[in-house]
Amino acid sequence: MGLALLGWGVWHADPPPAPLPARTFERALGAAPSGSGVERERPPAPPYRPDRLLIPSIGVDAPLVPEHLDAAGELVIPGDPNVVGAWDGGPGLGAAAGTTLLAGHVDVAGVGPGALVGLSDLAPGAWVVTTDAQARAWTWRVDSLIVTRKDDLPAFPPGGDRRLAIVTCGGPLLSTPSGNSYRDNVIAFAVPATR
Repeated sequence: MGLALLGWGVWHADPPPAPLPARTFERALGAAPSGSGVERERPPAPPYRPDRLLIPSIGVDAPLVPEHLDAAGELVIPGDPNVVGAWDGGPGLGAAAGTTLLAGHVDVAGVGPGALVGLSDLAPGAWVVTTDAQARAWTWRVDSLIVTRKDDLPAFPPGGDRRLAIVTCGGPLLSTPSGNSYRDNVIAFAVPATR
């Protein structure tokens, strides 16, 4: 299934590009590499607030809201840059298989940085915590950080290995027929973790 992410923003001057990772990584499941510093990090201690995305190493503590696809098949991103959307057409947080998709703004013109502005700084093995409306928590470890062009998103399958995908924009801002859009997507994948 093809899926695009809908982003928006209006700039009146040449905007700076959105952050891209200094290095990307794709790794096998397992612990963080020795010496990365991440293996000493711990997820935030419970209790957790409901409907949240927490990524302590980059300072993310953002509300999660369900989002849908628009008529063009693009995932609607919350208008508030401090809120992250969870695709309501894919596996939910408590699913046993498949990829749960979360997406949010890197920034919004005239408003400022978004909740996921630091996504490009994630290190292998970084902790992620997600919570649902009942404050049930799932912990994850980042195992991949990639950059793709907007029109070349990977699949976010409803079955197969259990993963979390967190997506935001990156790279230069381009003027397109449908408005301004960043050229790239920065995508972090995480796998279920045990404490």
